[in-house]
Amino acid sequence: MTKPSEAGQLIRLLVVDDDEDDYLITRELLAEADGIAAEIEWAPGYDEGLRRIIETRHDVYLVDYRLGSRNGLDWLRDAIAAGVRQPIILLTGRGNPDVDHAAMEAGAADYLVKEALDGERLGRSIRYALDRAADALELDRSRRQYEGLFLQMPMPMLVYQRDSFRILAVNDAAIEHYGYSRDEFLGMTTLDLRPEEDREAYLRAVATYPRGLVRAGRWRHRKKDGSEI
Repeated sequence: MTKPSEAGQLIRLLVVDDDEDDYLITRELLAEADGIAAEIEWAPGYDEGLRRIIETRHDVYLVDYRLGSRNGLDWLRDAIAAGVRQPIILLTGRGNPDVDHAAMEAGAADYLVKEALDGERLGRSIRYALDRAADALELDRSRRQYEGLFLQMPMPMLVYQRDSFRILAVNDAAIEHYGYSRDEFLGMTTLDLRPEEDREAYLRAVATYPRGLVRAGRWRHRKKDGSEI
Protein backbone atom coordinates (compact mmCIF):
# COMPACT_ATOMS: atom_id res chain seq x y z
CA MET A 1 0.00 0.00 0.00
CA THR A 2 1.33 3.45 -0.94
CA LYS A 3 1.34 5.82 2.01
CA PRO A 4 0.18 9.44 1.60
CA SER A 5 3.48 10.79 2.93
CA GLU A 6 5.35 8.86 0.22
CA ALA A 7 3.03 9.51 -2.68
CA GLY A 8 2.78 13.31 -2.57
CA GLN A 9 -0.97 12.96 -2.98
CA LEU A 10 -3.40 15.72 -2.10
CA ILE A 11 -4.44 15.38 1.55
CA ARG A 12 -8.06 16.25 2.30
CA LEU A 13 -8.10 17.89 5.69
CA LEU A 14 -10.93 19.18 7.89
CA VAL A 15 -10.24 21.76 10.61
CA VAL A 16 -12.86 21.74 13.39
CA ASP A 17 -12.48 25.05 15.26
CA ASP A 18 -15.03 27.64 16.39
CA ASP A 19 -12.46 30.46 16.11
CA GLU A 20 -11.97 31.65 12.53
CA ASP A 21 -8.68 33.39 13.38
CA ASP A 22 -7.26 30.11 14.71
CA TYR A 23 -8.46 28.34 11.58
CA LEU A 24 -6.67 30.89 9.38
CA ILE A 25 -3.49 30.50 11.44
CA THR A 26 -3.70 26.73 10.95
CA ARG A 27 -4.04 27.28 7.20
CA GLU A 28 -0.91 29.43 7.22
CA LEU A 29 1.04 26.80 9.14
CA LEU A 30 -0.02 24.12 6.68
CA ALA A 31 1.10 26.31 3.79
CA GLU A 32 4.56 26.39 5.40
CA ALA A 33 4.70 22.63 5.99
CA ASP A 34 7.12 20.76 3.74
CA GLY A 35 5.75 17.74 1.92
CA ILE A 36 2.10 18.59 2.62
CA ALA A 37 -0.23 19.33 -0.28
CA ALA A 38 -3.57 19.83 1.43
CA GLU A 39 -7.13 20.64 0.47
CA ILE A 40 -8.30 22.35 3.65
CA GLU A 41 -11.90 22.80 4.77
CA TRP A 42 -13.34 24.39 7.89
CA ALA A 43 -16.11 23.26 10.23
CA PRO A 44 -16.81 26.19 12.60
CA GLY A 45 -18.17 24.23 15.53
CA TYR A 46 -18.73 20.95 17.31
CA ASP A 47 -21.99 19.90 15.63
CA GLU A 48 -20.93 21.07 12.18
CA GLY A 49 -17.73 19.03 12.52
CA LEU A 50 -19.72 15.91 13.36
CA ARG A 51 -22.11 16.51 10.47
CA ARG A 52 -19.19 16.68 8.07
CA ILE A 53 -18.11 13.19 9.11
CA ILE A 54 -20.84 11.63 6.98
CA GLU A 55 -19.14 13.02 3.86
CA THR A 56 -16.34 10.47 4.43
CA ARG A 57 -14.08 12.53 2.18
CA HIS A 58 -11.38 13.69 4.61
CA ASP A 59 -8.06 11.99 5.25
CA VAL A 60 -7.30 13.66 8.56
CA TYR A 61 -9.04 15.91 11.11
CA LEU A 62 -7.49 18.79 13.08
CA VAL A 63 -9.72 19.50 16.07
CA ASP A 64 -9.42 22.36 18.55
CA TYR A 65 -9.79 21.43 22.21
CA ARG A 66 -12.06 24.41 22.95
CA LEU A 67 -15.34 24.12 21.05
CA GLY A 68 -17.80 26.39 22.82
CA SER A 69 -19.41 24.68 25.79
CA ARG A 70 -17.91 21.34 24.74
CA ASN A 71 -14.41 20.22 23.89
CA GLY A 72 -12.37 18.42 21.30
CA LEU A 73 -11.91 15.39 23.52
CA ASP A 74 -15.66 14.78 23.51
CA TRP A 75 -15.70 15.40 19.74
CA LEU A 76 -12.94 12.83 19.31
CA ARG A 77 -14.93 10.21 21.21
CA ASP A 78 -18.14 11.00 19.30
CA ALA A 79 -16.32 10.82 15.96
CA ILE A 80 -14.75 7.44 16.74
CA ALA A 81 -18.09 6.15 17.99
CA ALA A 82 -19.59 7.26 14.66
CA GLY A 83 -17.09 5.08 12.82
CA VAL A 84 -14.30 7.51 11.91
CA ARG A 85 -11.06 5.62 11.26
CA GLN A 86 -9.07 8.50 9.79
CA PRO A 87 -6.53 10.10 12.14
CA ILE A 88 -7.73 12.88 14.46
CA ILE A 89 -5.16 15.36 15.79
CA LEU A 90 -6.18 17.42 18.81
CA LEU A 91 -4.97 21.03 19.09
CA THR A 92 -4.96 23.05 22.30
CA GLY A 93 -3.87 26.51 23.35
CA ARG A 94 -1.86 25.32 26.32
CA GLY A 95 -0.33 22.01 27.25
CA ASN A 96 -2.08 19.85 29.82
CA PRO A 97 -0.61 16.41 30.63
CA ASP A 98 -4.00 15.10 31.78
CA VAL A 99 -5.71 16.13 28.52
CA ASP A 100 -2.75 14.79 26.54
CA HIS A 101 -3.07 11.40 28.23
CA ALA A 102 -6.87 11.34 27.88
CA ALA A 103 -6.65 12.23 24.18
CA MET A 104 -4.22 9.45 23.39
CA GLU A 105 -6.25 6.98 25.44
CA ALA A 106 -9.38 7.99 23.51
CA GLY A 107 -7.69 7.34 20.18
CA ALA A 108 -6.17 10.65 19.07
CA ALA A 109 -3.34 10.35 16.54
CA ASP A 110 -1.50 13.24 18.22
CA TYR A 111 -1.90 16.10 20.69
CA LEU A 112 -0.31 19.44 19.75
CA VAL A 113 0.04 22.69 21.70
CA LYS A 114 -0.71 25.69 19.47
CA GLU A 115 1.69 28.12 21.14
CA ALA A 116 4.61 25.78 20.38
CA LEU A 117 3.42 24.84 16.90
CA ASP A 118 5.05 25.65 13.58
CA GLY A 119 4.57 24.43 10.03
CA GLU A 120 7.31 21.81 10.25
CA ARG A 121 5.95 20.20 13.38
CA LEU A 122 2.35 20.26 12.16
CA GLY A 123 3.33 18.75 8.80
CA ARG A 124 5.37 16.03 10.49
CA SER A 125 2.47 15.16 12.80
CA ILE A 126 0.08 14.85 9.85
CA ARG A 127 2.49 12.69 7.85
CA TYR A 128 3.16 10.36 10.77
CA ALA A 129 -0.54 10.12 11.59
CA LEU A 130 -1.39 9.19 7.99
CA ASP A 131 1.41 6.62 7.86
CA ARG A 132 0.26 4.99 11.11
CA ALA A 133 -3.34 4.93 9.86
CA ALA A 134 -2.22 3.27 6.60
CA ASP A 135 -0.24 0.68 8.59
CA ALA A 136 -3.25 -0.02 10.80
CA LEU A 137 -5.51 -0.50 7.78
CA GLU A 138 -3.01 -2.86 6.16
CA LEU A 139 -2.67 -4.84 9.39
CA ASP A 140 -6.45 -5.10 9.67
CA ARG A 141 -6.68 -6.24 6.04
CA SER A 142 -4.04 -8.92 6.65
CA ARG A 143 -5.73 -10.04 9.85
CA ARG A 144 -9.08 -10.45 8.09
CA GLN A 145 -7.39 -12.30 5.23
CA TYR A 146 -5.73 -14.81 7.56
CA GLU A 147 -8.86 -15.17 9.64
CA GLY A 148 -10.67 -16.13 6.43
CA LEU A 149 -8.00 -18.70 5.58
CA PHE A 150 -8.17 -20.11 9.10
CA LEU A 151 -11.96 -20.41 9.05
CA GLN A 152 -12.01 -22.09 5.63
CA MET A 153 -9.15 -24.53 6.23
CA PRO A 154 -10.48 -28.08 5.61
CA MET A 155 -8.50 -29.49 8.56
CA PRO A 156 -10.08 -28.96 12.02
CA MET A 157 -8.09 -26.25 13.81
CA LEU A 158 -8.38 -24.29 17.03
CA VAL A 159 -6.47 -21.55 18.85
CA TYR A 160 -6.16 -21.67 22.63
CA GLN A 161 -4.54 -19.70 25.43
CA ARG A 162 -1.37 -21.41 26.53
CA ASP A 163 -1.69 -20.88 30.29
CA SER A 164 -5.41 -21.46 30.82
CA PHE A 165 -6.05 -23.78 27.83
CA ARG A 166 -9.14 -21.65 27.10
CA ILE A 167 -10.24 -21.98 23.47
CA LEU A 168 -10.09 -18.62 21.70
CA ALA A 169 -11.08 -19.51 18.13
CA VAL A 170 -12.12 -22.51 16.04
CA ASN A 171 -12.56 -22.96 12.32
CA ASP A 172 -15.63 -24.28 10.53
CA ALA A 173 -14.10 -27.74 10.03
CA ALA A 174 -13.62 -28.15 13.80
CA ILE A 175 -17.26 -27.26 14.43
CA GLU A 176 -18.41 -29.84 11.90
CA HIS A 177 -15.94 -32.50 13.08
CA TYR A 178 -16.42 -32.23 16.84
CA GLY A 179 -20.13 -31.35 16.86
CA TYR A 180 -19.85 -28.35 19.21
CA SER A 181 -21.16 -24.95 18.18
CA ARG A 182 -18.75 -22.00 18.05
CA ASP A 183 -20.26 -20.55 21.23
CA GLU A 184 -19.87 -23.90 22.99
CA PHE A 185 -16.23 -24.12 21.91
CA LEU A 186 -15.52 -20.62 23.24
CA GLY A 187 -16.79 -21.69 26.66
CA MET A 188 -14.44 -24.70 26.77
CA THR A 189 -10.78 -25.50 27.27
CA THR A 190 -8.67 -27.99 25.34
CA LEU A 191 -8.88 -30.27 28.39
CA ASP A 192 -12.60 -30.65 27.69
CA LEU A 193 -11.68 -32.30 24.38
CA ARG A 194 -9.58 -34.99 26.08
CA PRO A 195 -10.90 -38.18 27.65
CA GLU A 196 -10.65 -37.73 31.41
CA GLU A 197 -8.05 -40.52 31.77
CA ASP A 198 -5.75 -38.74 29.26
CA ARG A 199 -5.78 -35.28 30.83
CA GLU A 200 -2.92 -35.79 33.28
CA ALA A 201 -0.61 -37.03 30.50
CA TYR A 202 -1.67 -34.08 28.36
CA LEU A 203 -0.82 -31.60 31.13
CA ARG A 204 2.60 -33.23 31.64
CA ALA A 205 3.29 -33.01 27.92
CA VAL A 206 2.42 -29.32 27.83
CA ALA A 207 4.56 -28.59 30.89
CA THR A 208 7.66 -30.28 29.51
CA TYR A 209 7.57 -29.11 25.89
CA PRO A 210 8.92 -25.65 24.92
CA ARG A 211 6.37 -22.79 24.69
CA GLY A 212 3.56 -24.94 26.01
CA LEU A 213 3.12 -26.91 22.80
CA VAL A 214 2.40 -30.63 22.67
CA ARG A 215 4.80 -32.96 20.91
CA ALA A 216 3.31 -34.64 17.87
CA GLY A 217 1.93 -38.07 18.47
CA ARG A 218 -1.30 -39.99 18.82
CA TRP A 219 -3.69 -38.18 21.16
CA ARG A 220 -7.30 -39.06 21.77
CA HIS A 221 -9.96 -36.37 21.38
CA ARG A 222 -13.60 -36.53 22.40
CA LYS A 223 -16.50 -35.31 20.28
CA LYS A 224 -19.68 -33.78 21.68
CA ASP A 225 -21.56 -37.08 21.29
CA GLY A 226 -18.93 -38.83 23.44
CA SER A 227 -17.24 -40.69 20.63
CA GLU A 228 -13.46 -40.54 20.43
CA ILE A 229 -11.15 -39.45 17.63
